[in-house]
Amino acid sequence: MAFEKQAQLVGDTRIFAVHPKVKKYALMDTGFLQQKNGSFQLLRQLEPDKSFEESFKLKIVFAKDLSGFKLKTVNSLGNTVVNVFKHDRQIKMVEQLDYYLNELVNREILLEIN
Repeated sequence: MAFEKQAQLVGDTRIFAVHPKVKKYALMDTGFLQQKNGSFQLLRQLEPDKSFEESFKLKIVFAKDLSGFKLKTVNSLGNTVVNVFKHDRQIKMVEQLDYYLNELVNREILLEIN
């Protein structure tokens, strides 16, 4: 999957874009880890009542030059995209998801465009 300027989670109505003011240090301050290839990745647990390894996760990856990103919710192994908006534990997961996304918008990392 290529890095995009805009992204939308499966099942979500919101669209997010790379904030024009995004800085690498802001990514590091919010928990992004720089990978060997230079990209920045954030994984956040969406089911606080489960262990991190067993929980669905929010996964965001920024390109090394911050020109694009990938945004998805994934299963516990991180290899399958899931729609948390249609899950039986939707309310708690969407609450966690909104918290993380709002923090990234407030920190000028992501921009909600609708």
